[in-house]
Amino acid sequence: MKKIIFLGIFTLIFSNTFAVINLETKAGLSLMDKYDISGGGYSGSISYNFGAEGLYEASDTTEVGLGFGYKYNSPAKGSIYSTNSSDSMHLFNSLHIYGVAKYTFPEVGQYTFYGKYYLGMSYNTIGNYDWALSVKPGIYTGLGLGLEYGNVVGDLSYCIQETQVTFINPDNGNSQETKSVKHSSINITAGYRFELPWFK
Repeated sequence: MKKIIFLGIFTLIFSNTFAVINLETKAGLSLMDKYDISGGGYSGSISYNFGAEGLYEASDTTEVGLGFGYKYNSPAKGSIYSTNSSDSMHLFNSLHIYGVAKYTFPEVGQYTFYGKYYLGMSYNTIGNYDWALSVKPGIYTGLGLGLEYGNVVGDLSYCIQETQVTFINPDNGNSQETKSVKHSSINITAGYRFELPWFK
């Protein structure tokens, strides 16, 4: 699956060498982190993210390209191995590398609206939780809507990643157990868009 995803990204990036290349930088907040850990639901809070996307113009309305982003994932409220509601689990942070497709709708005055689709991989680093031992990479996907005004861009997106986290179980002699984790977030970002000068 990973090979298919990255082969598709490679093909999208290099299939049109002479296209106009645009770069969008962005940073913002994740208003809500949600975790599904082996069927159990846990809520996070506000966190932050930033990244960049390189896009080439495949047609008048469509751009495709490659993006990356870093996201600090907020701690999930509660604990797998405790009944104390004040506990929290900072399980992992994420580096996303993904392909992106952008469709631009007709302009409305000075504003341009667009939709985006993301598909790639999330490479995770373990967070600060006593019972979390390691975390694997996972599939990353998302949908977004955005607005351009001049060179300023703003995105609202919903993104999901699925991974596996290995825990140390203190209730079972500190044995290791691996749990599937689905992490989702609603993100609001703002940034700047410009054409890379060496492609003019």
